[in-house]
Amino acid sequence: MLEAGLITLLLAGCAGPREGAPAAPAAEARPAAGSAPAASTPAPAAPTAARAPATREAFHLAYPNLSMSYLPILMARDLGYYDEEGLDADLVQMRANVGQAALVAGEVDFTAAVGSNIKMALQGAPIKTILLFVQAQVMSLVAQPQYRTPESLRGKSVGVGVAGASIDQVARLILKHYGLEPQRDVSVVPVGDGAIQYQALQLGQVDSAVMSLPFPVLARREGYAIVANAPDLFKLPSGGVGTLQSTLEQRRDMVRRVARAQIRALQYVRTHPEEVARFTEQFFDMDYQTARESYDFLLPAFSTTGEVDREAMELQLEMERGEGMVVTLDYDQLVDPTIAADAARDLGLRP
Repeated sequence: MLEAGLITLLLAGCAGPREGAPAAPAAEARPAAGSAPAASTPAPAAPTAARAPATREAFHLAYPNLSMSYLPILMARDLGYYDEEGLDADLVQMRANVGQAALVAGEVDFTAAVGSNIKMALQGAPIKTILLFVQAQVMSLVAQPQYRTPESLRGKSVGVGVAGASIDQVARLILKHYGLEPQRDVSVVPVGDGAIQYQALQLGQVDSAVMSLPFPVLARREGYAIVANAPDLFKLPSGGVGTLQSTLEQRRDMVRRVARAQIRALQYVRTHPEEVARFTEQFFDMDYQTARESYDFLLPAFSTTGEVDREAMELQLEMERGEGMVVTLDYDQLVDPTIAADAARDLGLRP
């Protein structure tokens, strides 16, 4: 069982950055302080930005929590990519509902709570999803050591967070993917999020649990079985950015510059695992090995150009219908795909 102090440390690390944590390297040529020596074959450099405009422009972005899913947003600031685009970035942590209220009121220009943005848009809010960095929910079905396949969990239990929340939804999708009907074939039991789920697994209160990072990493070290990884099975929007239709109409150049900076950071995240692990270690006050293994879990879920994946969006809409929401809008009405496409083209990432 994890010592209580480790659980406390992890929760503190996930709750916020360590005060005074070092910034990410300002350019590809300078690795983060204390990082491992560069490999003999250097990682590809991130694409170069267009020349920054003479007039600087500020923008405000709300993100709901400190998660590795938002690395492109956070690292674009620390790598200097916003600055190179002539942008002054104000990144503010707000709960999803608070951030959306601020967006609609014009107090922020973007929110990164992509799932909640989609729900709000379906309810009539003029919010368009413009970027999708993480196109799958980075969660794993972790089981007691004796259960090695999803089928072996038939007649057993799976612990989730809050009923109806994202972990619960992902757990049901995983079970259905393997032909297991939730509640009929496998009991879905709300036990609480994060460390509480892990403790329930350790105490034998559940046979398995669907957990987000860093708990699958810790569980694997302790000998528990990783039965399934959600990113291997289906796409579902996780980390992305939305803005108002009016912002797209009135400040489109600014939006495109923000997208360029964040897509550059996305490319950096995909190609610089050691530097990103060091950044994660310092920013989240996490030990290096956990940061590095968490990166490996997360990498397959990252998109390549930040463009909003149609398959991921359609599964999100299917889930909303399953929750009883009347869905009258489709991908083309909920997404402005031209922002990411144009920014990727600017960076030479697509023709």
